Amino acid sequence: MFKRHNKTLMGAEVDLSDYFKRPVSPRQKQYEAIRAIAIDGESMEDAAKRYGYKASTIYSMLRDAKAGKIELFPTVKKGPKKKRTNPDVQDKIIEYRKMRLSAPDIQDRLAEDTISISSRTVERILKDAGFGKLKRRTNKERGITTKNKIIPDRSEHLDFSELEPFNIDCPVAGCFFFIPYILESGIVEVVKECEMPDSSDIGSTQACLSMLLLKLMGRKRLSHIGTYDREPGLGIFAGLNVLPKPTYMNRV
Repeated sequence: MFKRHNKTLMGAEVDLSDYFKRPVSPRQKQYEAIRAIAIDGESMEDAAKRYGYKASTIYSMLRDAKAGKIELFPTVKKGPKKKRTNPDVQDKIIEYRKMRLSAPDIQDRLAEDTISISSRTVERILKDAGFGKLKRRTNKERGITTKNKIIPDRSEHLDFSELEPFNIDCPVAGCFFFIPYILESGIVEVVKECEMPDSSDIGSTQACLSMLLLKLMGRKRLSHIGTYDREPGLGIFAGLNVLPKPTYMNRV
C-alpha cells in the first residue's frame, strides 16, 4: 500500500518492503546488519551471510559502532548559501570602507551607481572581509547639524583665472542676465571704494554681490540666504564657491 506514495529521485516507484530487506547503499547495509544483531538478536554469522559481509567485517563494524566511530545517521549539513553579490560590487564596498564610509553611506554611494543592495548585506560583506565597525562619528564629521541638516561647505573666494570649465545646475539662473548691467554701471568699483569689512575667505565685494543676488531673486531678508548656501551655481555669481552663511551676512 506504500508503493504509490514512495518514489525515487528518478521518478520510479519503490517497493518499501524490498527497499528495507535488500539494502543497496553501504551505509544502509551497515545499519541493517548492526540492527539485526543488536535488536533482533541475529548471530554475526547469519547477519554477515544475509548482508554479504565477512564475519570479521561484522565484528569490526560492531566494535566501531560501540566506539562511536561509525555514523549510521549522518547529519545533513546545509552550508551557507552562495553569496550572490557581484565580486565587482564587493570590491567597491571594500574601497568605500577604506574611505571611512559607513554601511549606510556605502549603500547610498552604490545607489547612485544604480546598484541596489541592503545595508545589512554591506555590513556582512565588510565583516567577511575582516573590517570591524567604524568608530561612531560626530555630527560635524558626518557633515550634518544636530537637527539632521547638511552642513554646507565653507564659503571661499574663487579665482576665475584658474577655474576649469564645468556645468552645474542653478535654481535661479535669471540673475546672471544682470551681470552685464552690474559691470557697466560700475557698482563693483563703488563697493571697492567704500572699504566695507571683509574676511580672509569672503571679500567685501563678494559679500555685497551676495546681498544683491538676494534682492534680484526677490528675497527681503539677509537670513534667507541660508536657503541657497549649498548652491555652487549661485555662489559663482558672487565670486564664491557657495554663498555666505546667514550668520556672516548679518554681521556685514
